[in-house]
Amino acid sequence: MSDNILNIEIVTPMKAVYSGLASSISVPGSQSPFQALVNHAPIVSALDEGIIKIVEQDGTEQYFVSTTGFVEINKNQVSVLVEKADNAASLDLSTLEAALKKAEEKINMNTLDINAAEAAKAEIKSIALRIKAVSKLSVK
Repeated sequence: MSDNILNIEIVTPMKAVYSGLASSISVPGSQSPFQALVNHAPIVSALDEGIIKIVEQDGTEQYFVSTTGFVEINKNQVSVLVEKADNAASLDLSTLEAALKKAEEKINMNTLDINAAEAAKAEIKSIALRIKAVSKLSVK
């Protein structure tokens, strides 16, 4: 493998979501989002729920929406381990917008107990994050 490229893997307990070569990766670090380029210093970091951006060798940008997890970077090998990750290109904007509307209606009915209300808020946050990732694709 070339010393001028990152070998990136995004893995969940169910499957490998992404495996490829890239020039950079941006991740939602738990302390702060950060970007790793070729020859990044070794690091292990916790990840928050957020958007992972990969810039492939040809300049193509890939976006993934992920749950919490960890990233390890060492000698141009990048391993992202998360509970779940979705490729933004596989998400449907109209389906997400309908799900967001339904979740917002549920929370606005004021009939939820505290636990259900917190779950609904988390669902809204997750859907909004997916919409943001899909919107990044349409800007291109």
